[in-house]
Amino acid sequence: MDPQHFLKVTTTFATLVPIAAALLRFKTAGKIYRLFLLYLSYGFLTDILVWQLMDVSSEASFFLFILFPLVEAIFMIWFIKSTNKSPVLVRICNLLMILMIPFWICAHYLYNHSEQLSALFDSSYEIVVAMLSGFSLLKLAEKEDHLPKNPIFWLQTGIFFYCFSTFYVSGFLGSDLRQKIWWIHNVVNLLVYILFTIGFLTIPRSAKN
Repeated sequence: MDPQHFLKVTTTFATLVPIAAALLRFKTAGKIYRLFLLYLSYGFLTDILVWQLMDVSSEASFFLFILFPLVEAIFMIWFIKSTNKSPVLVRICNLLMILMIPFWICAHYLYNHSEQLSALFDSSYEIVVAMLSGFSLLKLAEKEDHLPKNPIFWLQTGIFFYCFSTFYVSGFLGSDLRQKIWWIHNVVNLLVYILFTIGFLTIPRSAKN
């Protein structure tokens, strides 16, 4: 197994770590944390199914592959909205969740599967989510005295780090250079899973959060 494939497989199965942490706190976790668990589980299953279907049905594998960014974008925006009480941010998030669907359709189907437009969708939602999560983290820091004890802090930090880092790698670097630093995306994912794991383990054992 070549290093690139090994790291990709390792990153995929590393998703099971925050999933396990979420299951440990499932009984005391609130709805938003359980939905976060569902999102992580969906991402893990998508990776597995994309691999399994690649040799059986390339069209089904491709559809699952391009569908995940849409689900991810909508979920992350919803999560930020649900963990922030700013009326302005809530309205912006509601609008963005609606706009993501026609944007995704245009990027993937109305222009003959243009790779440039597909990359534009990914880069666009990543920078939008990075900005929203960064703003939400600032608001959280203004009213929280003990951020490390707040699960939302760790989960939103993970979202911000993931979206900002992925956008930077895919949006600003040329394709030749990107091939040489393919491992950065996988390392970012591993670090994000650590943040998510800490977030879930921060949820109290005996009381609903």
